[in-house]
Amino acid sequence: FNVVSINDGVTDGNQSVVLTASATDFTSGSDTLTVSDVDLPDLVVATVTVPAGGVTETYTTVGYRVANEGVTPAASNITTRVFLSKDPVLGDDVLMGQYSFVGSIPPNLGFEQAVSVRLPQAAGDYWIVVQTDVSSNIRELLEDNNTTISSTPIRVRAAYEATVSTTVQTAPAGTAVLMAVRAQ
Repeated sequence: FNVVSINDGVTDGNQSVVLTASATDFTSGSDTLTVSDVDLPDLVVATVTVPAGGVTETYTTVGYRVANEGVTPAASNITTRVFLSKDPVLGDDVLMGQYSFVGSIPPNLGFEQAVSVRLPQAAGDYWIVVQTDVSSNIRELLEDNNTTISSTPIRVRAAYEATVSTTVQTAPAGTAVLMAVRAQ
């Protein structure tokens, strides 16, 4: 069956409704339905852009776009945080910076920021996590869609490499062996 809600024109937040169904000789069932208040803004981190690679302990630029997917303007001081993560999962991430946007974001529009972050000391793959409205200053349609993780990692390589080689294959104990070192 179809469930239809009405637009009452009142901004009163999301409302939970429990639907229950039963019929003779069948198992009863129930579920909770959230009726959203479409009269609110809804901030989302629409995109996160990262470079393909970088070098340890250098700076690189990452970008993000915060959009209002609701039907009313989002007007407030919006704080957005950028984290560095060792995996594409939330938690145990390192805060790289916090940025503010002061102004109004009309429905279906947004703002973009490019920020400089310092890459870690250890080489490896790292993801960027962006979380907006971190102080919950804006009453929104949904609060659980304010965080996005980059779809691809930044492949961080070591700032230098060293190669050690020698022409000696085997030698008696105590023999001095000349080694060549090449650093890049």
